[in-house]
Amino acid sequence: MAGCLNGNVAIVTGGSRGMSISLAEELRETSIRVHVICPGAVDTVMVWDVRPDINKEDLIGPDEISELVRIS
Repeated sequence: MAGCLNGNVAIVTGGSRGMSISLAEELRETSIRVHVICPGAVDTVMVWDVRPDINKEDLIGPDEISELVRIS
């Protein structure tokens, strides 16, 4: 199951990045900026369920991501 999830995450991440590059190109002449944030493993229940062996201290917290989004 974890291998399947990792593949799905890679597909979604790649698709999001590709879409963002395309959107940034379309909006180049405007004042709108496009950013992609791909944080890796986040301290969530889903990660705990899929990777019970992972050290929670190595995970980024959702609050850290929201702070990054807020200041971008």
